Amino acid sequence: MEAALAAMFLGAGVIKLVGVPEVVAFFQAAGFGRGFRDLVGTTEVLGALLLLTPRLAGVGALVLAGVMVGAAVVDAVALRTSPLIPATVLVVLLVLAWVRRANAIAVLGATRAALARRLARRHEYTHL
Repeated sequence: MEAALAAMFLGAGVIKLVGVPEVVAFFQAAGFGRGFRDLVGTTEVLGALLLLTPRLAGVGALVLAGVMVGAAVVDAVALRTSPLIPATVLVVLLVLAWVRRANAIAVLGATRAALARRLARRHEYTHL
């Protein structure tokens, strides 16, 4: 499942980053410019790469779930189209995140601990 999702998001991200005319027109119709299109494309590519790393797949699914929430809202509100496709992909990503939750919690916990140590060291240096 991770490989199929990764392929889908990798392709979607790349076409946003290279500026395929239909994608540019879609973002313009939704009221967004190049900067936002590049942000979404970059997030999709990075999320796809995370999905391909078993230990990071849960984190990637959460990142991409955020993208799909945004896509569903844009479809429903800005474009007045059905959010069914992004909502369906969102459900699949949330199931994947749930299945991979132990790894995601471990990775996020380790990241949080490392950040806390770094901030503590910085605090020590500022109070010397």
